[in-house]
Amino acid sequence: MAALVSGCTKPNPKSCRDGTCTDPALPFCDVDGALSGEPETCIAVSCTPGEFTACRGDLAITCNGAGTDYDLLQCERGCDETVGGCRMCTPNETVCSNGRVSTCDANGNLTESVDCALGCFESEPRCRVIDPSNDLHQYFALAEDAPELDYPILTIDTDSGKVSSTDGIIDVPSRLAPNPGGPQQIRVLITKKATLHHVTAYGSRPLAILSKAELVIAGPIRVQAGQAARPFSGCDAGYGNAFISSHSDGARSGGGAGGGHATAGGDGGDIPNQPGGRGGTANGSAALVPLRGGCPSGDFHWTDDDLHSGTDTEVTPGGGAIQLVSPDAIRVNGVIDVRGLNGYFEAAPGVAIPHGGSAGGGILLEAPWITLGPNAALIAKGGGGAAGGPTPPHDDTGAPQPGGVCKASGCSSGGAGASATTPAESAMDLTVSGVAGGGGGGLGFVRINTATGGYEKHSSAIEAAMVTTGNIATR
Repeated sequence: MAALVSGCTKPNPKSCRDGTCTDPALPFCDVDGALSGEPETCIAVSCTPGEFTACRGDLAITCNGAGTDYDLLQCERGCDETVGGCRMCTPNETVCSNGRVSTCDANGNLTESVDCALGCFESEPRCRVIDPSNDLHQYFALAEDAPELDYPILTIDTDSGKVSSTDGIIDVPSRLAPNPGGPQQIRVLITKKATLHHVTAYGSRPLAILSKAELVIAGPIRVQAGQAARPFSGCDAGYGNAFISSHSDGARSGGGAGGGHATAGGDGGDIPNQPGGRGGTANGSAALVPLRGGCPSGDFHWTDDDLHSGTDTEVTPGGGAIQLVSPDAIRVNGVIDVRGLNGYFEAAPGVAIPHGGSAGGGILLEAPWITLGPNAALIAKGGGGAAGGPTPPHDDTGAPQPGGVCKASGCSSGGAGASATTPAESAMDLTVSGVAGGGGGGLGFVRINTATGGYEKHSSAIEAAMVTTGNIATR
């Protein structure tokens, strides 16, 4: 009889006497019966995310983020249903606890409560605040009097700090920040809140935009190459070699070298007695500290048939650099473009100089939460090397940028620029005198710093760069 009774007994899915609930439809154990009226009962949950439900001693029963279960939050000062959850402060006190700054009046009533996205500061009753890379935290103090930026078209001069729309000049607080180790100071613009639709930034300085609230990228931001009109520390793309003839058909060149950044640039093609430049090596910091763009292509040595020689100092400028900061969130659903430029072909009677492509620049995004939407594209790929024929146009895909095309004998095509999956391509060497193509430019950096070190990315978002992540610093 005992064996028969034992064999007919099975666990009650509504009971949580052992502290667990096994039925997914009944996920929460109502230990004291405060919610269902029956102690030690597993119950179904349908609630508003984040909403306080009841106290269980010093624990606050709060709806989870999905609205399908309850979380138990330990209250440092006890739980009080009359104040709607954790007791935050005592009379005439301001405290930071449970990720919230709270102030109570003389009667102990809560008068103000603010969530801390980055947690509480350890020794003061305040929230921790974001501490942007490149020592930009001090400029947030200007945000209170700054305008909101929400214009269909904006143009930014990073040298002068001038910001203009189709309606004229916009008064935006602007500063030059030190950038130790970088080729130029950082042009910092400060805004109260920003939705950026169509932005073109030009000039020699890297750009930083600090927003006091959420920052939304709704359209293309194009930071034009030009930060490095000349090579700077770390840039070592080699010299191409050109022979310039007084006869229109006598020019010959070894191709120009591609600039490097996150990855190396490609070599220019060789011809007999006129070697191409060696591609620039990988350089720079993945953290984008200092904030800088990609390296330009290499210079050229030249000689002529009158025994003159010299240096052609024209280069393909490297991709630009931008740092976007928000203490709230950054939502990207447009293009941020710091690509390297295609090399150009210097041509005149007796002159043929194919420059290499430049390296992609740098994109630094910093906020507690960052999302890349379905139309997001972070473009920092390298430019294609030049050749005597046409260079394919740029596009906003992750595909490599092809080099210039050679459609005649006695020349070679330029190397493709680097993409996220392929290195910069070197131009093909020639075994006879002619004009060899330029090397492709190296890949640029994207750095994403958030509260958790991770970010949300839609499956169709494009990251044409070397991407690294980290945790934002706080203070």
